[in-house]
Amino acid sequence: MNYSEEQLKELIRCRDDIEYFADTYIKYSSYSGIVQVKLNDFQRKVIANFKEKRIFFEPGERMSGKTTVAAIILLHQALFNEYRVSMIFARTKSNSSLIVDLIYEMYERLPDFLCISKISTRNKSKLEFDNMCSIIGAGSDPNYARGRAISTIYIDESEWVDSLTIVVLVQIAIKIWAWARENGYLSEYPLHGVPMAAILEACEA
Repeated sequence: MNYSEEQLKELIRCRDDIEYFADTYIKYSSYSGIVQVKLNDFQRKVIANFKEKRIFFEPGERMSGKTTVAAIILLHQALFNEYRVSMIFARTKSNSSLIVDLIYEMYERLPDFLCISKISTRNKSKLEFDNMCSIIGAGSDPNYARGRAISTIYIDESEWVDSLTIVVLVQIAIKIWAWARENGYLSEYPLHGVPMAAILEACEA
């Protein structure tokens, strides 16, 4: 695709400013029709925490837009990075699949010039992009994360999660992060280029 100068400027701005990306280009369907996202204060706080912190919990009221902002963050990561694996945990596999569907809808409603990473595989629980990023809906089983090079874990409506599940997920994330840092794989994009054998070694340690 040939980009105009204006499109290139928009690409760079969207890459560098997720709030602008969301407020300007993210749309999804609701009971009232197609909605253009306008981030609320809670959603902006979630984005700020995601950029500043490696692990955080963000309690919010129902209908505060938690799932929507999570979908935006995961889509933004998949579009503008490489080798990022994001996992979605929810009460049921169908709930996590619904979030995968929401992300796909947001992607489909983007203008063509923003779809710089194309979806190569799509099913009920997974989106794979041609830049080696993927988004996986895992349901509620924490063992689904073992042996995978995970960059981001999102837990939806976390009141269903018991303490052991959280411990397992956080331990997996911290082990992989620490191993990557110690072995020189940690670049601007976490886990870029980490071999799967190394991930298995880190998880089993």
